[in-house]
Amino acid sequence: MRGGYSLLLMCLVAMLSMACRWDNTLYHSYQPVAEEWRQTDTLRFLLPRMERGEVCRMAVGVRYADNYPYRSLWLVVSHNLTDSTEILVDTLECMLTDKKGIPIGKGMSSLYQLEIPYNVIEADGSGTPIVTVTHCMRGEPLEGICDIGLHLYAVGDGK
Repeated sequence: MRGGYSLLLMCLVAMLSMACRWDNTLYHSYQPVAEEWRQTDTLRFLLPRMERGEVCRMAVGVRYADNYPYRSLWLVVSHNLTDSTEILVDTLECMLTDKKGIPIGKGMSSLYQLEIPYNVIEADGSGTPIVTVTHCMRGEPLEGICDIGLHLYAVGDGK
């Protein structure tokens, strides 16, 4: 009977540890891109409302295949996180391979994933936070990009 309680206790501890959020992630999601991604194909990430003054670090994730023909990927990232009435637009260069063409991201076989630090923002706490991502590469349609993701981490209260 003692072994049964030990097993039950171990299962309970395992379930509780899986249910707890051990990191400071506020939001983490990936969206698939079209097989032939065009500049007009916009990805929209609807974020949970954040408290006024909440400070978070944003990173953009890229999942790509080894048939991606370039070393880098240029993205246009737009958001209204710091002011719900104003859209801020940035261009982000994502280096996907080194000079020899070896993928920088983690992965195996022919699929890789890379997370690129983007920005630290302080939320205004109003409106619905939205982040949009498009690419601004000359070659169209763009092949070899599988998913684009967004990861928000809490970094403190900004005080």
